[in-house]
Amino acid sequence: MTLHEFKSLDFNDQAAAIWSNGVLLEHKDEGQTRFILYSIDDFFAEIHYNQERNEITCINSLESDEELQPYLDKINLVELLNKSI
Repeated sequence: MTLHEFKSLDFNDQAAAIWSNGVLLEHKDEGQTRFILYSIDDFFAEIHYNQERNEITCINSLESDEELQPYLDKINLVELLNKSI
C-alpha cells in the first residue's frame, strides 16, 4: 500500500489497513491520549486513541522526519528490520 492509497481511504478503512498491514513500532501517552506509531510498507501512520473513552479519535499519516522525532529514541531499528525480513 502506498501513502497516497492510504490517504484516499476513509477513517474506518484506514484503521483496517493499519490492523492488517501495520507493524506496531511504539507508543507514547499524553494525558488520556495514547499515540501509537505503526509502519506500513514505506510510510508511517499514527493512531490517536482516547483511553478514557476507549475510542480512536484520529489517524495521521506521517510524512516528515520531524513528525517521527518524538518516537526516534524509543524505536529499536534492529527489531524493525528483523520484522520486515
